Amino acid sequence: MASISVTIHDQDPATAEKLARQLRAELLALDVDDARFDAGSHEHVPGSKGMDPETVTTIIVTLSGSPVLIQLARALRDFVNRDRDREVTIKRGKDSITIKGSPGERTEKVIEQFLEAIED
Repeated sequence: MASISVTIHDQDPATAEKLARQLRAELLALDVDDARFDAGSHEHVPGSKGMDPETVTTIIVTLSGSPVLIQLARALRDFVNRDRDREVTIKRGKDSITIKGSPGERTEKVIEQFLEAIED
């Protein structure tokens, strides 16, 4: 079973949070085992009603099969390509790749190659 993190980048924390929630919903519609927000090292403030928007820009995706990697690559490509300013970082261990919205199939191929390397 592999776990990767996907971080949404945006100058506006509220926009990044909104995009992260949207992407998480899309990822949960795939055949992934789990897609949850990573609170990281941020502590929950007692009495607060939720997480700080800056802590919900990273999604931890757990998956267990090669076919899901292809689905994930396509979903991330589609998400990034909806806006030329969208940017996500995909990370597994010390390896990471940052993708910025741009048209073309190259984005999907780059993501697929990165994710395939995870399985090796």
